[in-house]
Amino acid sequence: MSAKGGDKDWYGYCVDDPVNRVDAWGLATINVGGTVSASGFGVGGTASGSFGCDEEGNCAAQGTVGAGPAAGYSVSGGLFGQATNATRMDDLTGAGTQAGWSVGEIPVGQFKAGPVFGADKVTGDGYEGVSGQVGWGAGTPEMHVYKTNTWSTPIFTTVPTESTPPDTSDLRDRDYWH
Repeated sequence: MSAKGGDKDWYGYCVDDPVNRVDAWGLATINVGGTVSASGFGVGGTASGSFGCDEEGNCAAQGTVGAGPAAGYSVSGGLFGQATNATRMDDLTGAGTQAGWSVGEIPVGQFKAGPVFGADKVTGDGYEGVSGQVGWGAGTPEMHVYKTNTWSTPIFTTVPTESTPPDTSDLRDRDYWH
């Protein structure tokens, strides 16, 4: 590791406390929420709302919408959980990608309603993670690659501890010896 990366604060990832602020799983944000999705005729879409926190104690309400190519016919809704390696909750905002699958009961006819399970890989600018869903829906098994957009509303924000030394310039100008 060297200073060539451009960041002078090598311990910024742990708020300058590498002993007490350890990320045991390599994940920094956890979200839980609700989601709805639909796919058919080669396209699909999703919308979700969630609550999440990062390891710094910042918590936010987040919303995500996305659309893109999909294989299969389905409509579903349920609960999801997501974990990423983003440093802060607001790192999740903006454009991203959600790629994965969902499957329920194997249909006997064209459609079958029942429990639905799904999994996605989520990526964005500087982060990646995983998401899992459980819910209720109808349709066939499906796969998708959605371009997403996420926005965030802070609920609770911590102020990181600054590690800058105090300004002592006025002490140097004084004559303590006379």
